[in-house]
Amino acid sequence: MEDNEGELNKEIEDASEVTFVEEAAELTELVTLISESKGAPLPTEYKRFKQILDRYQEQPQLLDPHIEGMVTPLTAALRELASETETIDLSSVQRVSHAVHILSTVRGHKTIAQFFPHEAADVEPVVALLLLTKEAAPPSGAVILDDAEDLCWETQCILLLWLSILVLIPFDLATVDTSLAAPAEGRREDTATLVERIVQVSQDFLSDPGKVRDMAAVVLSKLLTRPDMGALLHTFLDWAFEVLASDKQDMESVFRLPGAALSVASIFKQGGRDILLPVAERTLDAACALAASPSAERNGLVRKLAVRLISRCGLTFLAPRVAAWRYQRGSRSLLHNLLESSGKTAPSSEAVDPSADESEEDFEVPEKIEDVVEQLLSGLRDKDTVVTAPYPKPSHPGLRDKDTVVTAHYPTPSHPGLRDKDTMVRWGAAKGIGRMTGRLPLSFADDVVGAVLDLFKPSEEDGAWHGGCLALAELARRGLLLPERLEE
Repeated sequence: MEDNEGELNKEIEDASEVTFVEEAAELTELVTLISESKGAPLPTEYKRFKQILDRYQEQPQLLDPHIEGMVTPLTAALRELASETETIDLSSVQRVSHAVHILSTVRGHKTIAQFFPHEAADVEPVVALLLLTKEAAPPSGAVILDDAEDLCWETQCILLLWLSILVLIPFDLATVDTSLAAPAEGRREDTATLVERIVQVSQDFLSDPGKVRDMAAVVLSKLLTRPDMGALLHTFLDWAFEVLASDKQDMESVFRLPGAALSVASIFKQGGRDILLPVAERTLDAACALAASPSAERNGLVRKLAVRLISRCGLTFLAPRVAAWRYQRGSRSLLHNLLESSGKTAPSSEAVDPSADESEEDFEVPEKIEDVVEQLLSGLRDKDTVVTAPYPKPSHPGLRDKDTVVTAHYPTPSHPGLRDKDTMVRWGAAKGIGRMTGRLPLSFADDVVGAVLDLFKPSEEDGAWHGGCLALAELARRGLLLPERLEE
């Protein structure tokens, strides 16, 4: 037992002393071997590749000088395989994608995506290959017996990540659509365009319970927020709102609901305000209805995504601005502190000027912002809402019962926020409160801070106290908790 502890401590010490990639030369050799073999079965090499990269899970930034040298040849091999549409070997594609996915897991997909090929000619081959992997994938819930089937979802993740870069080409996607280039008399009416195929396959992947769903949401957010995709964006939102309003409990619907919520939230993160503002009010109504639905009450992930969508709708209503009244810490010096302690005066380095918000009088806060803040502040009590026997069930989780005689328990309505029983939901609500408060004038922002402080009451559950702490920490981090409030 002591020997095992000693080995573990030694491994921890060795890991803490790593300051560069010691196996850089070996990684280069492995990448060259994998890329030149175009995904040939090399189980030992793939295992060693993963073993080396796993060592840098806690310090992935050490890989940055070598990322381009690893991603470029692997994606070049993947690109060459994708161009072989007639004689393509899916198992080879899966093995190369497996190596790229290992890099994505360790360093993050946003970092490695910068080095993916992004030529317009790659769009159609990637979409065709993605459709091929979708057809070859095992059905949902099937028992996977073959390693090739197990690698299928990794292939889909990497192809969707690649597609999220390709859909950003700076000209009309119709110009690279060969189906539109065919003569009109020889073209079938039911033939889907390239953009329609991308949207359809991404929508289908939103029902996936794993990382494929996340990548599909990224593709949809990048594609539908293009300036030339206005009509398609409205069509997709109509479909998404139908999914959010549905309460079906079959397996596909259960997984599709968070996928639709995630995709809409990603759209509101990626898109410009001029594109999203016309649909923001309708989206907020759908998000609030989702937060109060039975699906949200049963599923913490749905509540988390509902809170995220509500906060992003609120940010869309408010124009981006930097609050001039925020607390700016300024610089600190030992000399400054010594002069203060000795009673001598020194120039103040703090910049706290709440009256500096010159545009506050001209700033109009949309009416919907009050609803957004209320949704983020109100939330579930931990398990039950307690009321007296002859009185009806409270209509809102923020209502408090007047009587002290308790004889009945009712389930809490689903209004996720700072009072939610799940930490991830409270954290999302706290971040939303912080981001929106930074765009409000001082008088409105002070009301938000006061509402957060109201959560610290003996009558509140521990979830509300924790949510309040998270919100105060977020406000303080952004300089939105002014010194005048610190005594409270």
